[in-house]
Amino acid sequence: MHRVLVAVVSVVVLAGCALVPPGSTSGPGVTSPGAPGTSVEPTSTPAVPTEAALVYFVRDSTGGLRLGREERQVPAADPVAGAVQTMLAGPVDPDYTNPWPSTAAVIGVATSGDVTTVNLNADAWPTGLDARTMHAMADQLVWTVTEQTGADGAVALQIDGRPVGDWGDLTWSGNLRRADPLATRVLVSIDSPVDGATVASPVTISGDAAVYEAVLPWRVLDAAGAEVQTGSARTAMGQEFADYAFTVTLPPGEYTVEIREDDVGDGEGHQPDVDTRAFTVSG
Repeated sequence: MHRVLVAVVSVVVLAGCALVPPGSTSGPGVTSPGAPGTSVEPTSTPAVPTEAALVYFVRDSTGGLRLGREERQVPAADPVAGAVQTMLAGPVDPDYTNPWPSTAAVIGVATSGDVTTVNLNADAWPTGLDARTMHAMADQLVWTVTEQTGADGAVALQIDGRPVGDWGDLTWSGNLRRADPLATRVLVSIDSPVDGATVASPVTISGDAAVYEAVLPWRVLDAAGAEVQTGSARTAMGQEFADYAFTVTLPPGEYTVEIREDDVGDGEGHQPDVDTRAFTVSG
């Protein structure tokens, strides 16, 4: 059943630090000429409430260009626009890429019924990319948006307020929906921790996967590349995307967790998919 939503128009607001211009008579520690011996108290910018969002990026995997994802923090007041802007800004994990132009930005997002229209600036129009990359970009946007609005939702794209028609080998004819996940996503994905995170022990490793017999071999390597722990995690079902989670207890230091498909073919045929995350365990 499609959810019926009241149309909501969202505008991305980028909050930053206020800089005191040269020659300014106000700001932290600046004496006011009209009040000798007094100073203006610095004002703090209230923290913007955030929430976790799954944001999709592109990875050149054993199955070609597919989508991987990261769990990122986005503004809670507008998670759809925030997730898209985070997608455009690029991944944290160096194994992922973002083919969208670096100056692409969200102008606005509007949701009506089960269709979300994303309006990007003129810089978002890609040039010189092959059809398979543009197809991956379309999937990337659709999956990022519908992670917030609902998996059954559709996405329409505008560039500078104009509906997009031809898009590589696609015709973005109004609305696009999620393609088959088994043909679109990497088959093993780590959501937490985010690459480069600092965490406390015990460390919870979580994500989702679609693997044979729901078995996920994993190992943890130290900073020197030595294997320090191994094991197997399980998802709720095999050959379909399902969540997994496990914990490891580690002393302070730098580590990489590696999770892969079980190689049931002993190296023949399909190459097992693998995902990694580097993290630091605090003291």
